[in-house]
Amino acid sequence: MKDQKTDSDLNQPNSAAICSSKSETTNSKRGVKSPRKNKYAQLREAKGDGRKKPPKIKKTEIPALDLHPTADDYTIGHGWGFAVSVVIISAPEVFQKRNQKLFGDIEGVEIYFDDIIVAEYDEDSHDAIMSKVLERAGSLNIKFNPDKLQYRVSEVKYVGQIISKSGVKPDPDHIKAIVAMPTPKSKTEVRRLLGMVNFLSRFIPNVSNVTAPLREIIHEIVEFNRGKEQELSFVNIKELLAKAPILKVFCASDEIIIQCDSSKDGLGSCLIQKGQPVSFVSRCLTNREKNYAQIEKELLAIVFSFEKHHNFVYGRKVAIQSDHKPLTAIVKKPMHKISSRMQRIILKLLKYDFEINYVPGNQMFIADTLSRAFPVNETVRDDPEMLNIVHTVSK
Repeated sequence: MKDQKTDSDLNQPNSAAICSSKSETTNSKRGVKSPRKNKYAQLREAKGDGRKKPPKIKKTEIPALDLHPTADDYTIGHGWGFAVSVVIISAPEVFQKRNQKLFGDIEGVEIYFDDIIVAEYDEDSHDAIMSKVLERAGSLNIKFNPDKLQYRVSEVKYVGQIISKSGVKPDPDHIKAIVAMPTPKSKTEVRRLLGMVNFLSRFIPNVSNVTAPLREIIHEIVEFNRGKEQELSFVNIKELLAKAPILKVFCASDEIIIQCDSSKDGLGSCLIQKGQPVSFVSRCLTNREKNYAQIEKELLAIVFSFEKHHNFVYGRKVAIQSDHKPLTAIVKKPMHKISSRMQRIILKLLKYDFEINYVPGNQMFIADTLSRAFPVNETVRDDPEMLNIVHTVSK
């Protein structure tokens, strides 16, 4: 069983790959030591972070690495590949160590796993560094992906943040779920929103004054009547939730917690560090996904969370919080003992290092709210990988 496809090949629509279960692969037996990861803070503190002049940034990707012949345990037998597989959790660290060795000695260059960032205060200095990088790559027969090149830009979306001469700010995609949140239409929806606000209240100045108009209409003896004061209160809450000091700038050294949940119609997730949100994401379910079993929807919420927060979580240990207790056991089962649909969902998680922790639903304030208050005008397409399956083999 040999597969020479690289990650770039696997991104093509007509490609196929052989994957093995996270619980069955020999990840723990690879003998790969985890080298020191380049802290995200180092990218912000690099010489060309743009505090005086706009940074000049190049972002690219390094091809797959060769492997020593090492067997993996598949349901249909043993096999080995020529290149680093997507199921190897230590792959990000391997790329970091290898690329740091190849390019890390060039002044003005920072390595983040398989990406290179070049930053300087002026174009001449920037181009000189670029020339060194290209010469080094040429001598090592390394090819860059031109589609991922960003050259001489003053602002770049990098590692889930926007880096510019003004510093670091959140990616607008990570607050879209809050900005596009529909107005509550019932007392239940208002209570749910206030529960999330109360959870974050220590970061919101004068929170009681902001939420007062909404609290007035949730009492049992009061008829639900949403007036101008309530509309203004809701708008103010969204504005407060989508900016500092509530929204935290991601820090690679802090523990990463992802809270995710699925309702009957939507998915919601929030990345949290030190009790403070870093990113909010949500979406509606497609008509096909609405027919999934609840455990499949909850697992889909985890996949959605990882895909949206990939730049934050790839290569790092993540704690998942879910109110669906069976998930803690299902992800540890051998692949051939779960349904084919769940196999396909779990295959998307193999490249991530995570642990699922059960949290009661009444404590999932943010994810629960987002999964029920998703953008209603957003078009979501079915995942092609979930519609087609070539072949499955079971013992």
